[in-house]
Amino acid sequence: MLKACCDEIPDLYVEIGTLIASPPLVATRLVFNCTPRDTFLRLPVVRGTRISFSENAFYLFNGEKIQQIWSVTDKMTIEAQL
Repeated sequence: MLKACCDEIPDLYVEIGTLIASPPLVATRLVFNCTPRDTFLRLPVVRGTRISFSENAFYLFNGEKIQQIWSVTDKMTIEAQL
């Protein structure tokens, strides 16, 4: 998944805004900055448009592996920037 993102958005930058761990759960607020190409989340992109948005995600671990992910991306903020 991350490799495809990096191929489609080579300048993808992700910053951890918040990180809370209570094993086996980890909660994060991630802040993304990038310049997507062509389409992004099925939305048309004007080439060269730089966007910033956040995602809240919960990761359930089983040992050292992620077993499940729940996430919510601020798509309205993305739409407003595109």
